[in-house]
Amino acid sequence: MYATDNVTESKTIQRIYLEDNKTGEDGALYIAEWIKSNKALTTVNLGKNQIGNRGTEYLSDALQDNMVIRHILLQNNGIGDEGAHFLAEALKNKTTLDLLQLANNQIGAKGAQYLSTILQNNVSLYRLDLQHNHITDKGAAYIADVLKENTTLTALDLRSNKIGDKGMEFLAGAMEKNATLKELILRYNPSALCEVLEKVVIIRHAKTLHMEMKHIGYRGAKYISFDLQDNTTLTQLHLNDCNIGEQAAKYLADALNNNKILIKLTLEHNPLGSKEAQYLAKAFQHHPTLTFLYLGHNQLKDEAVQCIAHILETNTILTELSLNNNDIREQGAKYLADALNNNKTLTKLTLENNQIGSKGAQYLADALNINKTLNILTLKNNHIGSNGAEYLAEVLQRHPTVTFLELQNNQIENEGVQYLAHALETNQVLTSLRLDENHIGDQGAQYLAHALETNRTLTKLNLQKNQIGDQGVKHFANKLENNMTLKYLELNNNKISDWKIIAAIIDTRANQTLCKLKLRGNQITAIGANHLADVRKNRTTPIQLDLDDAVDLRCPHDGHRLRLCDKDSRQKMWSYPYATIRFTCIICKETSYDSSWHCSCSENGYDICEECASKQK
Repeated sequence: MYATDNVTESKTIQRIYLEDNKTGEDGALYIAEWIKSNKALTTVNLGKNQIGNRGTEYLSDALQDNMVIRHILLQNNGIGDEGAHFLAEALKNKTTLDLLQLANNQIGAKGAQYLSTILQNNVSLYRLDLQHNHITDKGAAYIADVLKENTTLTALDLRSNKIGDKGMEFLAGAMEKNATLKELILRYNPSALCEVLEKVVIIRHAKTLHMEMKHIGYRGAKYISFDLQDNTTLTQLHLNDCNIGEQAAKYLADALNNNKILIKLTLEHNPLGSKEAQYLAKAFQHHPTLTFLYLGHNQLKDEAVQCIAHILETNTILTELSLNNNDIREQGAKYLADALNNNKTLTKLTLENNQIGSKGAQYLADALNINKTLNILTLKNNHIGSNGAEYLAEVLQRHPTVTFLELQNNQIENEGVQYLAHALETNQVLTSLRLDENHIGDQGAQYLAHALETNRTLTKLNLQKNQIGDQGVKHFANKLENNMTLKYLELNNNKISDWKIIAAIIDTRANQTLCKLKLRGNQITAIGANHLADVRKNRTTPIQLDLDDAVDLRCPHDGHRLRLCDKDSRQKMWSYPYATIRFTCIICKETSYDSSWHCSCSENGYDICEECASKQK
């Protein structure tokens, strides 16, 4: 007995679902005879029934006179190009059909040609699924031809076929003219261009597009440029590590000449050089909306930077420019400095991991004497030395806008710190200063501590990976009593061992603004860390101590090291408000709002109270 026997008794059924019933072509014949007498059927699902070409012929013949059919699902049925031909003839003029599911069959290129006639004539079909159907470049060409004129199809699934680069070219050409398709699925085809062409369709409706590490090259950039020119929705385009070379940059630049909406563009980790920079600079000089431009980790060097600098001379919109890791030297810094003399909009400039040297630092410092809009300057790892620090310190004494300065790993040493500390005594704007990895010792710490006694604006000072010992920290303990603004002091990986000096900083009665003190990688023992935890309890305002290297408590769920967190820090580590403000110690089971050693990897968090943590150590 067939599962179809019960179906044939009714003449008014609207939907039949007989998926995976081993119906075969004989069962398809029964269903077809019933369909001919049932004028109300809107949905037929015969997936996974191996009805083959002959069963498809029966169904197609029965559907000729059905005027209300909307959904036909025939996936996994062994249908070849002959069966596709039968369906195409039956459905090409249907005015009600809106979904056709033919995944996991064998229709091939010829079957794709037949089915394309449905797209050519049908005015209602909005979704067509042809995944896993052995469709080749030739089949893609047939589909592409009709897509150029089709105005109804919104979703087309061609994944896991045999479409190569040539077939992708055909489909890309169709996308230039088709404005209706919203979803095109092409993954798992033998072409590196699958994903980028999928994204081209998404661009039309999305605000952000990420294509990192896809190596799309010039052809992928060409596809993206199709929709970028007149796009009215996309505001962020991320093409990091996409093998954007000269031709690809030209395609993008040509598109951006017409684009009026893009706000953020990232092109990091690409082989961009002077030629590519020329194309992009021309497009950006007067771009009406581009605000953020990230070009780090390329091959720009000084010659290309000259082109980028031209953007700053004429563009009145750009606020952030990142040029890190580009082998920029003092001449490149001069090009940027000259542009900054007249620029009135750039607020952030990132030049870390270049080689501008002390002379390059001087050029930038001279520019800052004129430029009054730059807020953030990042010069990490640029070999500026103590002389470069002196040039920057001179301008910091009077500059009205720079609030954030990064000078890590620049061989500044104690001498350079002395210049910067002198600037901090009078500077009333700078809020964050990073001096990590600069061979700063106790003498440099003394200079900075003395400056903090009078400075009223700096909230964050980072001195990680230097050579500051107990004597240097003692200077901070003596001077921070009068400082009411510093909130974050980072001293990781120095030579500090005396916990009592750290306790003096924590226990300073006058200064209650310091809320985070980082001390990982020093020589403070576990016993000293426990003493510091006790001192911290007596403080009027909470302070977070980062002593992870001294107190090595770990979460049993995944081995994460526990962090000492107050209730606010615990809350920030979770994605929903008020989570784990109150905690229950996993050891003593006491509930508290105090600080805890915390890990947020599990559903309810993992917490050990400070008392139990002390006993653990």
